[in-house]
Amino acid sequence: MSGSFDYTPGLTALATAATPTAVFLYNSAAGGASYSLLPNVVCDQIQYREGPAPPSARFRYILGQEAAAGNGWPVGFEQLWPIARTPSAYAVGDGDELVVLGSFPGGGTVVLFHGFARLPQTDLKASTQEVSFLAVGAAIHCFNTPICGRPERNADNPQAGAVVATALPFRMNPADNGPRSIGGFLPNCTPDGYDVGSSGTTPYPVFLDPRIDRDPDPRTFWNLSKAVRALLALYNASSLVANPDFAALDALLQNRRPLPGAQFYDPNDPSTYQEDDNLIRDYDASNKPWPLALGELLGFYGFQMRWACETDPTGAPYDHLEIYRKDAAGPADPKPVFLPAAGVSLAASTVNLGEFHGVFDFQSVANQFQVEAHADRYETSILLAPGFTPQAADAAAANRGKFRRSFIEIADSYFTGQGSAVRDAYRLYLADECGDGHWSLANSNWATTPIDLSAVFPPDSYGNTTYVNRYRPGEDTLLSTDLNNRRRRAQLAVSRDYAGADPPCVWDGTGTWQAIQGDWRLLDDRLGIVVTADDPELWNIGRPAPGSFVPTAQEPTGVLHGITSIANPGTTQSEKRFYLRLTTVIEADYDLGVTAAKRDASPTQSVIERRIDARDHFRRETVKAPTPFNSTSSDVVVEDDTQAATTHAAQLRAAHEFPPLSAAVVIPAVVLYFQVGDRVDQVSGRGASLQVNAAGEQLEAPSYPYVVGLTWEFQGERQTTTLQLADRRLEPPPI
Repeated sequence: MSGSFDYTPGLTALATAATPTAVFLYNSAAGGASYSLLPNVVCDQIQYREGPAPPSARFRYILGQEAAAGNGWPVGFEQLWPIARTPSAYAVGDGDELVVLGSFPGGGTVVLFHGFARLPQTDLKASTQEVSFLAVGAAIHCFNTPICGRPERNADNPQAGAVVATALPFRMNPADNGPRSIGGFLPNCTPDGYDVGSSGTTPYPVFLDPRIDRDPDPRTFWNLSKAVRALLALYNASSLVANPDFAALDALLQNRRPLPGAQFYDPNDPSTYQEDDNLIRDYDASNKPWPLALGELLGFYGFQMRWACETDPTGAPYDHLEIYRKDAAGPADPKPVFLPAAGVSLAASTVNLGEFHGVFDFQSVANQFQVEAHADRYETSILLAPGFTPQAADAAAANRGKFRRSFIEIADSYFTGQGSAVRDAYRLYLADECGDGHWSLANSNWATTPIDLSAVFPPDSYGNTTYVNRYRPGEDTLLSTDLNNRRRRAQLAVSRDYAGADPPCVWDGTGTWQAIQGDWRLLDDRLGIVVTADDPELWNIGRPAPGSFVPTAQEPTGVLHGITSIANPGTTQSEKRFYLRLTTVIEADYDLGVTAAKRDASPTQSVIERRIDARDHFRRETVKAPTPFNSTSSDVVVEDDTQAATTHAAQLRAAHEFPPLSAAVVIPAVVLYFQVGDRVDQVSGRGASLQVNAAGEQLEAPSYPYVVGLTWEFQGERQTTTLQLADRRLEPPPI
């Protein structure tokens, strides 16, 4: 759905005195305002655009015998167009530096454009010839060198160590997708408060090794302000275009959203909103020109940049970069365009609106965003049940040999094959999460009841089950860390005195347990383990530490009789039935559940939801109680990205919840009152508001379209300023 209107007045008294303009050669290296007039060159158009694209201008030569008579101007295209042409003071070459000046009543001489020429274009017709050329703003030189490598501090001194130029990717907060990955994304930025050049006016962070494993952790996450400061300080320190004030960037580039439980907020009123950092989600700027990387980062989070050219006190051009918000806390107060009330004489009114063409685009509105995070992960301890049927006769010495791995391999190769019943016997222990079948140690029968995981995945507040019976292979790396702050490995332990529920089940914290040091591995396709010892009757599980107290329920010999103790348990310690406890990490069937819900300020009645895939970034990880590494009575949350995901969703909602207004406003004069980044709030005189959000009566700050493009036209006898308005803040909209 969309709505549009066009206003094109007839002949009116909108004409004003033309603004005299002139084109000059300029040498920025010399400094000051030393200009050389190009009398045979006129400027037809100057364009400024929002974003990383530099400004541009279009020029045209004055050709012909009369104009050139007596002054040495070129008169034919052949003197101007070829690359190898005769040098002339009146011919602009590729790369020549140009300035366009305009003279305004009461305002003096103003720099309208500063840039560098490109090779000309020739258009020949039967009776005419025209030679024109383009020029691009001074910011074009910011694109000359792509980002290559990253500056990184030595990991042994993250606060103040030397910064080394490396060839490593300029990749911020990389997704953790390497060997032994734990999910989410990794911080790889230097500590807060320890920027390079922190005593100066342009402090900036650099990179750290994302795999540093230390307590306290010196790494921090790259947020939008850190990324912007690093890009500008590293790659725009000596260009023709000045950087913005670094001191203001941290406060400027924050996410602002309503207070918890509130529907409305005013970005100009701190009492109505909360602020959070906009964390970068795995962004690789390698091989991109820095303005392009900067524009992508800013645009994604609802901010923007513009190249500006002003006149310094000496009359020379001053090019600089501006970064601004694109919400109701924009860089300047909204400005109106003027049109008199219906029936009122134009001559007796304030008017500057020559043409207006506008359309509200509801097709790209999305007012509710859901973040798809990684499924929650839990470190938990599970009692495993035999995945085979034990027989008392298997314990006899004459029968145990067939369960040796070496015998099974030979039999499978040369004889009839042993089948899964023999290959799995006394080796396969399962959680049986899908009810495929297991041996009940308590009832001595084959059971197909799946394990109850409600202690790990408790019901929701309405009593609904939160998990489905499905295969959940355990992970080899735990969430718990050792004394060196390194992630522990999955643990298998044995007990002779466990007296809790019949396995498979979630461990209740009882029993005396000894960790098994080897001869086992996790199953790849489901939750369980397989014994890898050649002879399960002589399972080498490792001795307790020398000199330590050894409870009678443990195995001081370090050898577990894996057949006898299951097939035909005895009464002696080494023959009692044993139980296996697996401590591993398993995945839930739900995630953070973060949704930035539709606000009442949205002008659309229906909910239009978008779902953002952020599974490789946001996660929640919990060590359940009890486990061997959490002896408390409470679960321990080791990672929770709910806040970061909430901020991300809210920023996306802010960028898309209002219908973009695309409009063109034509003012029949060259005006300096408007610039890229301004907001236009109304057509004054008609009371036509350009507001794109609702609920202003409920203290919601009004949102207006921004000037995203500005074009000055100087052609013929008509001069105009065209403002391109748009409220679209993110391209393309997420799907």
